Amino acid sequence: TSGWRRAPPRGAPPPPPATQGAVDLALWNGLPPARGLRRLRLRGVSDGLAPAAPAPPSLTPSHWRLSVGEVESVVQAAKEDKASLPAAWREHRYELSLVTKAVAEEDVASAPRPPDAPPPTLLPQGPPPAAGEAWRCASCYNSRFKTMCFGENPAPAAAACKFCGQAQQEAGWTVWMRYADLPAPVARRVDRMAGPKVLAVLRTRWPDVSLWAVAGEVEAEVGTAAAAGVTLPAV
Repeated sequence: TSGWRRAPPRGAPPPPPATQGAVDLALWNGLPPARGLRRLRLRGVSDGLAPAAPAPPSLTPSHWRLSVGEVESVVQAAKEDKASLPAAWREHRYELSLVTKAVAEEDVASAPRPPDAPPPTLLPQGPPPAAGEAWRCASCYNSRFKTMCFGENPAPAAAACKFCGQAQQEAGWTVWMRYADLPAPVARRVDRMAGPKVLAVLRTRWPDVSLWAVAGEVEAEVGTAAAAGVTLPAV
């Protein structure tokens, strides 16, 4: 259950320019163990609480033929980051599987990207893992639904995948990036994967909204280390 009002509270002085356009959300979670009322602040609500525009009469395609270097999948967050800051998913490093040449060549069923469509977000493969360092075979991981093999080569690892036998340069490898360095479309995928469900729901109405936890006079963006001490209900 949620209730809405424009920030700031009734009777409060006008907010500074940085808070203009914010909307406060009172979120009630009736289910234990997170039962309680929480105050959240929404930023990036461009049109306030105006009714949403009508849906287009037909579906607008958004998936096009894959290109080498696109993010095929967000594999996982770094385990040590999750252990030290479990609620701060925006402080974590993420393992990304990129589209390889083999995957792009297999994607013949998808329509080619039209000239007027936004270009795909491409990431560099980067240097190979250091000799003996653990790595994940991109070829094995990208075919995981067929083979149930996730391509993990633990240290001390060889330069060829122990599962498919391909060399690193031929098979490819997953890459690691901090959340702060992720391109915006990839960061949104991470938000949907690791963030609270309420954020995903709100973005179906306001695609650019950000969620801030409010406790007294303190507010911090949800998902950061600063907000880790402000409890957000799991909804």
